[in-house]
Parts: sequence; C-alpha cells; structure tokens
Amino acid sequence: MASFFAGEQTKGGVETMDGALYIVASVFFLLAGFARLFALIGSRTSIRAQEVGNKGVRLAGEGKYQEAITCFNRAIDLSPNDAMAYYDRGLAYYCLNQYERALQDYDDAIRINPNKSDFYYNRGLVYKELKQAEFAVRDFSQVIRLNSCNAEACFNRGLAYSVLQQYEEAIQDFNLAIRWEPHHPQLYYNRGLAYRELKQDDRAQQDFDRAKELEEGVQKNQE
Repeated sequence: MASFFAGEQTKGGVETMDGALYIVASVFFLLAGFARLFALIGSRTSIRAQEVGNKGVRLAGEGKYQEAITCFNRAIDLSPNDAMAYYDRGLAYYCLNQYERALQDYDDAIRINPNKSDFYYNRGLVYKELKQAEFAVRDFSQVIRLNSCNAEACFNRGLAYSVLQQYEEAIQDFNLAIRWEPHHPQLYYNRGLAYRELKQDDRAQQDFDRAKELEEGVQKNQE
C-alpha cells in the first residue's frame, strides 16, 4: 500500500484536487466500479443490448476500455433509454481520463434514472478531476441523501470541502466516515490536516499519530 505520508502538501498542508491523497481516495474506496455492474445488468431493456453490454463490462474488466466503449455504443444504439449503458460507458471514459465525455454520460444516466447513488458518486469523481469542487460537493451530498451511511461519499465530500477551505465542514464529514470506517488511515490523516488549518494542533497531531499507527499496521499485515 502506498504511504499516505509520502506526498508533498500544498496550500498549507491540504492536498489540492489533483493531490496524491485525493487520488489515493479514488483508488482505495472509489469507483462504484465495473464489478458492481454485473448485479445491475439484469435491468437492461433489450436482450441484445444486455448481451453487448455484458461483453463491454467483461472487456472493461480486462482493461480494454476502448473496445468496451464500442460495445457500450452499440448497447445505447439498441436501447437508448438504458441508464446503465451510459453509466458503463462513463466509467470506461473515466478510466481513459476522458472526463468531459464521462461527465456527459453520467449526466445522461442521471437524466434517465435520478435515483441511483452510484451515478452521482462517480460524477462527483469526474468533477473532482475537472477541479470543480463545488459540483463535487453537490453530487456527494446527493449520494449521502440517497445512502446516508456511505463512508466513501462522506470522505470525498470532506476532501472537496478541504479544497474549498471549508475545514469545519470537512471535519464533520471525516467524523462520519470514521464512524463507519474506523480503520482507514487516510481518514484520520486528512482530518488532521483540516484540524491543522484551524490551528487545532493537538487534535491534528492525535490524528496524524493514529493514521501512522494504522498505516504501519496495514504494511505489517502485507508483509
């Protein structure tokens, strides 16, 4: 596991939207992911679209994102109101760092089905990559409204609040995330950074110490 203490810090210690810790979050918690899609594919409205979509998901799982996009294009042609097909394609574009195209697909998925928290969650990640923290906060908030126990969304909203220098709001979100996921070092580390920005150095140091302890435990278990 990569160290959460190795990256350089900016803006007085809080990582920017393109900083290492935010990226770690995207890798560690994130994408609602291709693995989940198998459970959702049964909702496809066209049998042929389902078959093509299944093939796209398998290709994406192999890292063949461009080939997967070709399949998702076909699935959308066959079933243009299938929100999952747009979502699948958006994930593939995200993995290719084509964030504007991913954003458009997530917009379409949400337009068709506005009640899937995964859609908002992954669109929030796109907004993060596009350095639009305000919109990221909005989408992570919607995830929390739909699923109040989503630690990942709380964590990422906290990171976005930190970017916006709204440190008290960030701490509240990190507190929620820690309540549900108390053994992840980056939660404590980022809360410590927020405390440090608020000049609460004792609390910051407590969180840094706890993060280091958890990090060392993880590394020991991997040996």
